Amino acid sequence: MYFIYRIVFKISSVVVASMDAIISEPGPVDGSLLTQQHLHRSQLIWDGEDVADFRLRSNFNQYWVTVGCSPPAPDVMQAIRDAGFGGVYQIGAFRHDVGFGEATITLEDVHHILGIRTTGLPVIQSEVISNLEVKREIITQLLGLYPSPDDVVNRSGIKIPWLVKHFGDCSRLIEFSADYDVQLIFHVRAHLLLVIGSMFSNSSGNRVQFHLLTLLRDLTKIGSFSWGSAVLAYLYRKLCAASIGKRHGFCGCATLLQVWVWERFPSLAPTITEEALFKHPLALRYILRIF
Repeated sequence: MYFIYRIVFKISSVVVASMDAIISEPGPVDGSLLTQQHLHRSQLIWDGEDVADFRLRSNFNQYWVTVGCSPPAPDVMQAIRDAGFGGVYQIGAFRHDVGFGEATITLEDVHHILGIRTTGLPVIQSEVISNLEVKREIITQLLGLYPSPDDVVNRSGIKIPWLVKHFGDCSRLIEFSADYDVQLIFHVRAHLLLVIGSMFSNSSGNRVQFHLLTLLRDLTKIGSFSWGSAVLAYLYRKLCAASIGKRHGFCGCATLLQVWVWERFPSLAPTITEEALFKHPLALRYILRIF
C-alpha cells in the first residue's frame, strides 16, 4: 500500500506542477512546438501590446450589386450552374460580421457551406506571366476586349470595375446579337472569373487575380477541378498571414469562415426569422435575398 501511495503522490505532483505551468504560461509547456509563436498576434496580446481589429478586404461588391439589379442572361447563368458555381452565385454578396480567431474548417465544411466540388483535378497555376503586354493579349483572346486604359491590368490582377462595365449586365450580348455564340463564351468567362474570384479576394481592393482567367480557357473542364480544396488552402494561407504581428487586413473566403462559425456555434448566429432554407448549400440559410 505504501508503494502504491508513493506512485499516486508522484503522479499527482506532476499533474499539479503541469497545471501550474499552464496557468503561469499559456500555451504548450514545450515552447519549441510553435516555431513562429514569437511572430503571432497572440504573443503581442500576451505581452500587453495593442493589436488592431481585423479588416476584411472584399473586392466584389460592385459585381454583386450589378447582377442583383440586372441578372446575367439565362445562357450565362446556366453555364455558371453547369460549372458548379450556382450555389456560390446564389450566396452572392454576404454580410460578414465575424469575430476572427482560431478555426478548423474541413473540406466537408467547404462542400456543405459553399456547395462547390472538393474532389477532382487540383487547381494549379501552371504558368506565371509577369509581362503586362502578354497579359493584355491573353485578356483580349479570352474576353474579346483589349484592356484599356493601361491600368486595367497590373501585377495584382484585372480591375473589377472594368469587367463589370463591359460584362456585368450582359448588354453586349444584345448589342452583338449577330455574333451571339462567340460573345456568350466571353461573357461566361467574365462572370465565372468574378464568381470564382470572389472566393480568392486579395489585398488590392478592386482587382481579381489574373491567373484565374487562364484557368478558364477550356470551359468544359471547369467543373472537373477541386475548387473547394483550393478555396480552403487559400483561406488557411491568408489566416496564417493575417495572424503575424500587427497586421489587420484579412482576405480570403470570409463567407466560408463566417458561416462555419455560425453553424458550429449557433449561439453566435443571427436569428433566422423566416423559414430556414435547409438546402444545399448551407450559406443560403443566412441570405435574406436570393438571386
